[in-house]
Amino acid sequence: MSEAAIIEFPQDGCPPECSFDEWQARCELAAAYRLCHLYGWTDLN
Repeated sequence: MSEAAIIEFPQDGCPPECSFDEWQARCELAAAYRLCHLYGWTDLN
């Protein structure tokens, strides 16, 4: 069974070096990558 890494951030969830908009875009992109992997959309050939 795999284990997920847990990274702790401040209460608002946004690390101090990122703006809120940048952090939101990063989270949405990460979610898109996870969906692509879940549905097997990983082969670009």
